[in-house]
Amino acid sequence: MFLAYAAPAGVALIDRALYLPKVWTDDRERCRPAGIGDEVGFATKPQLGQAMLERAVAAGVPFRWVTGDSVYGSVYGGDRRLRVWLEQHAIPHVMAVKRTEPLLAMTGRGPGQVPAERLLAEVAEVGPEQWLRLSAGQGSKGKRLYEPV
Repeated sequence: MFLAYAAPAGVALIDRALYLPKVWTDDRERCRPAGIGDEVGFATKPQLGQAMLERAVAAGVPFRWVTGDSVYGSVYGGDRRLRVWLEQHAIPHVMAVKRTEPLLAMTGRGPGQVPAERLLAEVAEVGPEQWLRLSAGQGSKGKRLYEPV
């Protein structure tokens, strides 16, 4: 996994972490010949991503926001601990979440958890002309365009 720093001048990879599936970290006899020490335990991709972000913050890397996309069926935004850490550190972020993911929102009774699809339904009252179709850059299959639905 990589932590990328994006700026108008380009993109640089500023950190990396090796994701090891649980079948590897549970098999020490497999890890040792690969040079993976006994101190290396299993960590999810969102946990590894958070560790890289923590190092960037500690090093004083200047950035305005963080984004995370989907990872083989799961999403970084689906890891509530990562989202809470970003919120606790006042780091603006855009994360892909499943439509059923409970998100903190203002409700008629104050702050509460609301499924993402309910928030989207409320926002869907905004006309299509008020939305911007944005590109997140080139992907392996061409431009990655994001829309409100």
